[in-house]
Amino acid sequence: MKNDRTKLSQRSSISNEALAFEITNARLHFEMSSNWLFGLADQIAAFPDMSMEATNLLRKLRRRALKGRLGKTDKKSVYDALRALQMYSRMVASEDDPLSCLDTVESVAAFEDHLAKLRSIVDRR
Repeated sequence: MKNDRTKLSQRSSISNEALAFEITNARLHFEMSSNWLFGLADQIAAFPDMSMEATNLLRKLRRRALKGRLGKTDKKSVYDALRALQMYSRMVASEDDPLSCLDTVESVAAFEDHLAKLRSIVDRR
């Protein structure tokens, strides 16, 4: 009888294996979520510098537009970037909706693309 109990305790039960599997899944999901949040935090930390750069680029583009120094393709790109910036501003302004804040935070990466587009137009001269 003692041998039967020893054999049972040496073998893992299905519930222990299932629990171990669930722990592994939870750890992996937590790591992925944490990595996503760390990346997001880096993007958010860079946002003040990016927004100041965007403001300066828009000032330069305004001066060029007043002097008539923007080509047809540049104008289209500027309009696209302006639409994106306006939409971003509206998202930030509608802070009553909690999901809107998440959308705003996630759109920082998209903002980087529009900033790069503005940067390339200003650099063309």
